Amino acid sequence: MPRLFTYTIPVDDGAAPNPFHGMCSLAICKPGIRRVAKPDDWVAGLGSKNAPSGDLSGHLVYAMRVEEVLSLRDYDLNASSRWPHRIPNIKSAALQDRLGDCIYDFSKSNGQMLCTGVGSGGDFLDVFLNSILEHDSLDDLG
Repeated sequence: MPRLFTYTIPVDDGAAPNPFHGMCSLAICKPGIRRVAKPDDWVAGLGSKNAPSGDLSGHLVYAMRVEEVLSLRDYDLNASSRWPHRIPNIKSAALQDRLGDCIYDFSKSNGQMLCTGVGSGGDFLDVFLNSILEHDSLDDLG
């Protein structure tokens, strides 16, 4: 039976969860959820009272269904072929390209961070595909 995990998002800057390029991933936040979530579970992020855009308490920010669970090592080793847009491109003018969440490099080390100031990571990564609610559509939820 699928489970529902919820948490309050203190700051929604697009890094975690990362809803860009037609998929949503949670790779650098909520290690407790990432450790136990399984395919077909759901994760919902709720707004916080002190969100930068105002009081979002009591509002759903996003919901997504878990489709795949990977280790951070597997996420990194497969990103260039499966999700190249998840590797941060700090030189890009596009925010969604700079906020990639594949921020650990396991190719030569045991997970050296590629970018600084972006989350702390954890042992597992949940990749959630094709199941995000865009912020603009939340008004329809009441």
